[in-house]
Amino acid sequence: MHAPYEAPEGYSGRFRGVAAEAQARYLERVGVQRTYVPEVNGEQQATSLDHDEYDAEIRFVDDQLRRLWAGLEELGLAEELLLVVSSDHGEGLWQHESKGHGTIWLETLHGPLIVRVPGSEPGRVEDPLEMRDVLPTALALDSRLGSVLADWLATRTGRDAFAPREATEPLLSQLPMRRRGMTYALQEGDWRLIATKRYTRGLYDLAADPHELRSVHDREPERVARMRSTLEALVEEQEALGKSLGAAGARPMEAGRVRALQELGYGGADAAEAEEAERDD
Repeated sequence: MHAPYEAPEGYSGRFRGVAAEAQARYLERVGVQRTYVPEVNGEQQATSLDHDEYDAEIRFVDDQLRRLWAGLEELGLAEELLLVVSSDHGEGLWQHESKGHGTIWLETLHGPLIVRVPGSEPGRVEDPLEMRDVLPTALALDSRLGSVLADWLATRTGRDAFAPREATEPLLSQLPMRRRGMTYALQEGDWRLIATKRYTRGLYDLAADPHELRSVHDREPERVARMRSTLEALVEEQEALGKSLGAAGARPMEAGRVRALQELGYGGADAAEAEEAERDD
C-alpha cells in the first residue's frame, strides 16, 4: 500500500474510532508523538487517521486474497499451486516523524511473507529474511520445481529460509540520498547499525528497543567499530561486483516511467532527504 491512504468505497472509514484507546497506546509505544500532527492539503490531519485508513486498505487486500483463494478452490487448483503472498516494503506511519517508505527504519523494510505449498506442514521462520530468499524458499518447499531448477538456483545469492545454518547472517540495507550519498543499515542478530561511510547515525538494541527509539551507539563503541568494519567489507564487496558488471545495458529511464514510479511513492529521495536534514539540524 502507498500514500495517500484512500481505501475503496465500503472500506474507507471502517476502522475510524475503533479501539481508539488501544490505538493511542500503540502509537505511544512505537514512538509516534501524539502532539505531532502532520499538515495535509492545508488541513490538520491526525496521525490516527492514517493508521485507520491503512488498516482499511489492508482489510481490502485481505478480502481480495479470500476471493482469489475461493476461485482457486472452485477451479480445483487450490491443492495444485504454490501460493506466495509478499510485499517489497513496509510502511512508516509517523513512527519516525515521516510516513511512506522512503526511509531505512525497520517499519519501512518489514513486509509480510506467506508461502503455502500443498501437502507441506506449517512452519514459521523467526530469522529475518530478504526478498532474494523468497524464490529459493518457495522452490525448496515444492519438490516439483526445486529439482527442475536446481542448476539455476545454484547461481542465485538467495537462500532457503528453512535450510539449517550455523549462524545468523548480517543483513545489509541501503538508501540512496542524492546529497549525502548512501545511508546503510546493518543488522546482526538483535543489533542494528545505521550509518553512512562518514559517520554513525545510530545503534539500536532491538531486543530492548524493537522500534528503534533510543540509540546506544555512545555506550557501545566497540560494537559500533566491529559492525562498521563488517558494513564496510560488505559495501566494498558490493561495489566491486557492480564495477565488474559495468554499466552494460544501462540507459536513462523514460520520463513517463519516472512519473509513474513517483505516483506509486518511489523516486522521492529528495523529499526524504530534506526531512532527514531538517531533523538533523
